[in-house]
Amino acid sequence: MIKIETIFRGTLLFSLAGLFVLIPLVPVDPQLEAEINAGYYNTFYFISLVLTFLALFNTYQLYTFKPSGRKVFVFLFITSFITSIYLPQHYVPYSSLYLALYYSFGILGGFLLAMTFFAEGIKEKFD
Repeated sequence: MIKIETIFRGTLLFSLAGLFVLIPLVPVDPQLEAEINAGYYNTFYFISLVLTFLALFNTYQLYTFKPSGRKVFVFLFITSFITSIYLPQHYVPYSSLYLALYYSFGILGGFLLAMTFFAEGIKEKFD
């Protein structure tokens, strides 16, 4: 029988791999590139870059079951949601494949969040 820790770690690594799958699928928007080059979104992209590096570090924390990993994961989950609300309207990708993968990895994030709080054998490791 597969241990719950193996399922958690596998889901965590699968969601991390999803990041690298989604990046090439983001469509190029010439209008957005012009606005980026003009410096309109410097603060937004700086915040996104900081959150990305924090998410990579948090993946290590979750993988090794560090107690602070769950707190950082909840912070990243909420902050990423709020940040996605303020994305420029024309930045929303139009590819149905991208959207399907994007939302499925969102579901995986929710699954990981639920496991850190409710799964027997996992929640004890984060307390």
